[in-house]
This record gives sequence, structure tokens and C-alpha cells, in this order.
Amino acid sequence: MFSKIFRIAAWSYITQAASMILLVLQVKALTRWLSVADFGAWSQINVFIFFVNLLVSFNLGHGFIRFASSYATCDKETCFGSVLIFQFVAHLIALAAILPLRDVLMNFLSGAVSDSVFWAIASLLLITVVYNNIQNYLLVSGRELQVVRQNLLRLLVDVACICAGAYLAGRLWGALWGGVASAAFCVILFSWLNRIDYRKLTYSSAMIRQLLKFSLPLMSVTIAYWVISSSNKYIINAYLGLEAVGRFSVANRLPMMLVTIFTVLSTIFLSNVSRLYDAQNFDRVSHWFSFVIRWYWHLAVAGAAGLIGGSRALTLIVSTKEYLFDGLPFVYLTIALGSLCFGSFQIISRLYELEKAVYRSSCTWILSMLLNIGFNLLLIPRYGLVGGAVATCVSLLSAFLVGIYFRPRRIALSVPWLKLFVYTAVTLFLAWLYATAVENRYLPKIGWSILMSAAVSVAALALGFLIRLVTWTEIMELVRERKPSG
Repeated sequence: MFSKIFRIAAWSYITQAASMILLVLQVKALTRWLSVADFGAWSQINVFIFFVNLLVSFNLGHGFIRFASSYATCDKETCFGSVLIFQFVAHLIALAAILPLRDVLMNFLSGAVSDSVFWAIASLLLITVVYNNIQNYLLVSGRELQVVRQNLLRLLVDVACICAGAYLAGRLWGALWGGVASAAFCVILFSWLNRIDYRKLTYSSAMIRQLLKFSLPLMSVTIAYWVISSSNKYIINAYLGLEAVGRFSVANRLPMMLVTIFTVLSTIFLSNVSRLYDAQNFDRVSHWFSFVIRWYWHLAVAGAAGLIGGSRALTLIVSTKEYLFDGLPFVYLTIALGSLCFGSFQIISRLYELEKAVYRSSCTWILSMLLNIGFNLLLIPRYGLVGGAVATCVSLLSAFLVGIYFRPRRIALSVPWLKLFVYTAVTLFLAWLYATAVENRYLPKIGWSILMSAAVSVAALALGFLIRLVTWTEIMELVRERKPSG
């Protein structure tokens, strides 16, 4: 089983590397062809779409993955149809509810009233529901590699269409309708490739009720995460304007990508450890949780060190000089640390889900959300973009620490927490010191800055192996294992 996971992991991270390059190219194109204010509006709109999808989907996709993995084929199809119909209708109701407020909403999100922008957002919301359900259905059907391939193709088409729309129109609405064209094309193509016949969808209210019992308590987690990771853009807009939102979005983008080191495999990981847990093979569940935590922390700290060390050069690569500001390395540092903590909490939260202790996980995130709102309102007016980054870091760090302390204890974690703390503190502090003392002053050429930041990252990775956060024996066990354990 886990040799299959290794192959999926390899493909996932090859795809993720390609995806990061494509997203960097997209940001570079949009910051060139759109104004700073329009790019800030683009960022706010994408955050809004993400939030509405989270809110109105009722987290049913997560419940679908958790339970439908063990269903018979006919029950998987019924569950797929039920979730898709329920979520699509819920989105239509939500759009009808906000329609009378569209002028106020558009003025806040984009700085101007625009029917074209509104209907582009509405189209993206509905198409995204269908796309997400297709991917979830493939996951529970054991076609993980197909999910990886489709995600990469979707991103390729997305970047091409969005950049083409921005170039041809030179305005925000062009980029948005490019995204609509891409999403619609991919849904039609993937539906055909996977032989999904929407005319045969069936709806089971009993299945929806069962999933809602699991999914609704997790709504507070999804809402809290959105508040922590994204709502600061709206507070920045209120105090500093759309241009500040654009600068913060660029500075925030790369450090937050550290989450994807685990997020790429999070649903696959949950599906597989769920099978082991349901079989009461707790020793193997403990083994894989402990390994994944240490492996994630090792890779993510090394990546964070490289990002912090090359913060100025990386910002110039993905945007222009207009997006540089004082305190940029410190923003990278705090966002990277927050991203590390969030990725770790994602892993720990799977323990709560396996034990069905989702209410305890929800309380953790509610506390973190309240801290985030308070720190944003306190720090952004005083310290600007640096204050927003610090608020994000403190909130995610608090969620991680509380989540670790109150986690379910049936699954033991063999993790050297003190060693992880020392490794993280020393590595990130030295990377920040390098960025502030060397990179901004003595390496004006971008090429040299990138080479040096890569060297910083490799040194951090080597240090992790030296102190044995992860050993080669464990890695080769993952690669070579051919049969399910236990």
C-alpha cells in the first residue's frame, strides 16, 4: 500500500514543483499587465471565492473522502451525486441571497461596481463545486494518480487562460473570465474522460445527513482557517488600500506555499491511515503519523530558510520593484513560520478526525480565529503589512500548540519536539539574519541571490539529516514496502 503512496507522492511533488513554477509565472504576468490595485482586487476576489466555496459546501467533500473510501461502488456513486447536488443547490441559494448586495460587494472587492466581475465570480463558484466533486470521487475510487494529472492539467489551462485574458483586456475582468473559460473547459473534459453522466445522478438525504454529522462540526475549522489566512487582506484594504493588499499578496504567496508540502498528500494520507485505523492497526498508524510529522517539518523548515534568505530576489522574480517594502524578510519569516505550524496542525487534525473528536479540533480553531482578528485589528493600523504577517503567525502557532496538547492519545507520537524546536529556531533565525544583513545589501543581482538562498536551503536540509530528524532507513522503508503492513 505505501509503495503505491510513494509513487503517488513522487508524482504529486513533481506536479507541485511544476505548479509552483506556473503560479510564479502567472503572478509575474498579472503584476505586469494589471495595476497594483487591480492585482490587489484579484487577490481579494480569489480569497472571497475560496471562502464562499468553504462556507456553502458545508465541508461535505471532507466527509465524503473520510467515509466513502470504504463504500461499495454503487454507494460511492450515490454519495457523489448526493454531495454534488446538495452543494450546487446551496451555492445557487447563496448567490440569490447576495444578488441584491452585488454593487456594495463589488465596490469593496474590486474598487468599482462591475456586473461583468460579479457574474464571473458567480460562474467560478458554481463550476468549482463540480470540479472539486469530480476530484473527490476519483480519490475515493482509488484513482489518485488521475487526480494528480488532472490538477496539473487544470493549472496549465488556468494559467494560460487567465494570462491571456489579462493581456488582451488589460483589466481585472479579463483575468476573471479567462479563469471561467479554463474552469468550464476542464470540467467538461474531465467529466468526459471519467465517464461521469450527470443525468444519472441520484440523491440520498440519508447519506447527506450522515455526512453532515461529521462535516458540520468541522465548519468552524474551515471558517477559522479562512479568517486566519485570508481576512487580513480585507483589514489591510480598510486601513491601507488595495495597493497594500497587492503587495501583501505577493509577499504572502511563496511562504504560504510551504503548506502544500503536506497538503498535496493530505487527503490521500487520510484515506490510507483511515483504513489502517478502522482495522485497529494502531501501531502502523502511529508509525506513519510520527514519520510524516518529522518528514514534513524537515522539508518545510529547509524550504522556509531558502525563501527567507532570498525574499527580496524572489519578490522581484514574481513581481516588480513596486511590490518591495520595508520589513519584507520579516514578513517572509513570520508567514513561513505560520505556514509551518498550519501544515503540522493539518497532520495532527487527522488524529481528531480518526477519533471523531472534531468538536475539540473546532474549539482550537475558534480560539485561534479570535486571536487573529484581535491581533489584526491591533497590529495592522500600527505596523502595516508586518503587523498582518505577525498576526497570522501568532494565530497559526497557537492553533498548532493547543492542537498538540489536547490531541487524542490512542495513537502515540514518537516525535522529538525539543529537537524540532531548536532546529526551527536556529535555522529560520540565521536565514532571516542572512536576508537582512547580506542579501539586501551585497547581492544586488537576482541570480546570485537565488543561488545563495538555494545554498541556505540545502544547508538547512543537511542539518536536519545530521541531527537525524529523518533517517535514510525510514525513507527507504517507504520506497521499498510492497505489501500492506498488518
